[in-house]
Amino acid sequence: MKKVFLFTHSFPFTEVGESFIEVELKIVSLLNVDLSIIPLYSLSTPKAIPEKIKIIPDLFNTSFFRKIVIFFSVFINPMFYGLFIYKKSIYKKPGNWYNAIKYLYGGLLVKDFLVRNKTLFPPDSIFLSFWFNYTALGFALAKEVIHFKSCKFYSRAHRYDLYGEEAGIFIPYRERMLSALDMIYPGSDDGVRFLTKNYPAYSSKIELARLGVMPISMNGRIRKKSDISLISCSNIVPVKRVDLIFTSINKFCENNSEFNVSWLHIGNGVEMKNLGEQVTKEKVSNLTVSLPGYKHISEIEDILGKNEFDAFLNFSSSEGLPVTLMMAISAGIPVIATDAGGNKEIVKKETGRLLSLSISQAEFSDAVLFCRDNYKLRESALLYYHNNFSAINNYTNFYEKL
Repeated sequence: MKKVFLFTHSFPFTEVGESFIEVELKIVSLLNVDLSIIPLYSLSTPKAIPEKIKIIPDLFNTSFFRKIVIFFSVFINPMFYGLFIYKKSIYKKPGNWYNAIKYLYGGLLVKDFLVRNKTLFPPDSIFLSFWFNYTALGFALAKEVIHFKSCKFYSRAHRYDLYGEEAGIFIPYRERMLSALDMIYPGSDDGVRFLTKNYPAYSSKIELARLGVMPISMNGRIRKKSDISLISCSNIVPVKRVDLIFTSINKFCENNSEFNVSWLHIGNGVEMKNLGEQVTKEKVSNLTVSLPGYKHISEIEDILGKNEFDAFLNFSSSEGLPVTLMMAISAGIPVIATDAGGNKEIVKKETGRLLSLSISQAEFSDAVLFCRDNYKLRESALLYYHNNFSAINNYTNFYEKL
């Protein structure tokens, strides 16, 4: 049995950001796979994971002295100075220099860890980075070492690690990573198109590999108490535009005073305080708002399964392929979302309504009324989940392919 080493940012030592990896591990633990997790950071007490899955702590336990040495080696590395010639855009803003240094430092740190601990990694090992970032660069650098020539190096890709440059974030060493990786697996068709368009020379290495979620039990579901019940779930940060969700719902309530509407938003973030103040000042009388903050993924599943919602909302300006939308349709909840990133791969006529990024009030109101008490749509959303985003099917196929 070949060994698989999954590199994460901080999972299982994290509360948010990578929590959906838990579902992947549940499936992997049932397969004939020898999997070890290698986190870059340790942020808290680790989450419980299947006993079969091992955690290797050596990377995040790298000594401070060694990290300092690696950091200063960035400034004598030919790759750093190569950016002066190859990427003229690096001169445009100071943040570009920060990203160049961060990526090269991270790549050198991962390479150093692999080389120092090569006895942990037998020939023909499989290395998988959950993010298409500096870990993948570390893979590219380590692959030059003779010990790792027979190993395979793969990376998934999601949102920020794919579309960063569209948002003005400088991401260096893309071609170096793509040339060395054996395969790159975006989680959406949109991600596949993006990489293929921008790096056509490596199109044969780019292949779709969707994430997935487990089916959510709907036993004992409680009938909604309001005329229209809406839910959303995300970090409360600018790109998620949760404030726009509120203002759109609030305006809908103003224009449709005959309806009592409830909105639940799960999540926390830098804009939480502002959102709370906005709700307090502006909320109309026929709207009920609940902002409970962060919830563990199992709690979110429980809320989605036990409560009747007319629609799940996502107004992001940039997305990968949101796991929360997968979770919504796995509970038979229609989705209303913006045409950002891979959203359109979940939001179909069978599952809900896709909105323009600019979101007019009229199209939002039409979408809400279309989804209200639409039980046929709920059934087709659930079927679409089973056919496309089943964790059992998607993760089993992915690891068998690896």
